[in-house]
Amino acid sequence: MKKLIFILALLVNFQFSNAQLTTRSFNLKGKVKFIEEASYSFELKFGELEKNFDNVKNCMEFNEKGYLIKKYELLGEMGRSQKMNNIFSYVYINNERGLLKEINEYKQLWADYGKELQYRTKFKYDETGNLIQKIIYNADGRFNSGSNFIYEKDKIIEKVIFNEEEYEGEIEEGLYEANFLPSNENNIFEIYGEQGCTGELTNEDILDLQGNWIKRIEYRGKKKRQCKEYERRIIYF
Repeated sequence: MKKLIFILALLVNFQFSNAQLTTRSFNLKGKVKFIEEASYSFELKFGELEKNFDNVKNCMEFNEKGYLIKKYELLGEMGRSQKMNNIFSYVYINNERGLLKEINEYKQLWADYGKELQYRTKFKYDETGNLIQKIIYNADGRFNSGSNFIYEKDKIIEKVIFNEEEYEGEIEEGLYEANFLPSNENNIFEIYGEQGCTGELTNEDILDLQGNWIKRIEYRGKKKRQCKEYERRIIYF
């Protein structure tokens, strides 16, 4: 069976920790423990912009090492009892050397539902502690995706695995270079603007003492039409 692998030439300082599971990937500064993000849309009524809550808050909880341990949505109108929905929780297991060995991702549809395993990610390291393999498995134990890592003088080569059988035998390879640069513009969950909010995006932010934004207003187009507004409540360790 033919096998396809891309080789990514990465920067030496590329971080192999599951980037989507840390405060760094969300551009959060300081020791963030909890973050709650509410979004608002704007609608033109009677010649004036009316601000409306989107009836959902997106929340995330982190441990002291900066790893995401839970994320969920709070559904319902502002000021009323809100239901916890789409709850994802993460359990981290280290090996005897203190390196990340395994991540288990669980999901609950509602708070009173039982949680079910979604994915299990396993990591392998060489004798010096460099990550050499990351494999993601589905809840039934079947292979989902993975990567093998090779270290050279000025770069790190990532061989992305698309098929479980690619552990063995010869492989076909394609080569391209990619830069992995974090974005400082993303919200916790991207929410698209209302109809008519098109054109170049500009943001106006209010920051807290740690340098994290706690209020963001999105403008679109040359006339800077106000399309979205986000508010954050952040708790630190």
